[in-house]
Amino acid sequence: MILKINNAKYVSNYRIQLTFNSGETGIVDLEKFLFTKNWEIVKPLRDLKYFKKFRKIGSTIGWNNDFDLAPEFLYKISDFKRKEQLIFTKHRQAKAFDKRKHTSFSVAG
Repeated sequence: MILKINNAKYVSNYRIQLTFNSGETGIVDLEKFLFTKNWEIVKPLRDLKYFKKFRKIGSTIGWNNDFDLAPEFLYKISDFKRKEQLIFTKHRQAKAFDKRKHTSFSVAG
């Protein structure tokens, strides 16, 4: 399968949520990449206001300075576990709340 990005949404800082044509959704954190590469073309992306102006270009995302990243690279660095962990954590919190609702407490007098 040729990877493509179907949807991209800004999350926070230098993180973008991507949905791939495989159906998987993950979050990429590009902060380390942007600040460790000394390429002139990535320097404008260090400005968060500029970074947020990414757009979908063909099968990937890019910026107005003609910089884009291969969807295969973005897929490789995506944190697919994060979404699953958030769902698991919310489920676990809901179960804990439900248990508290059914627990009785007594105060010794």
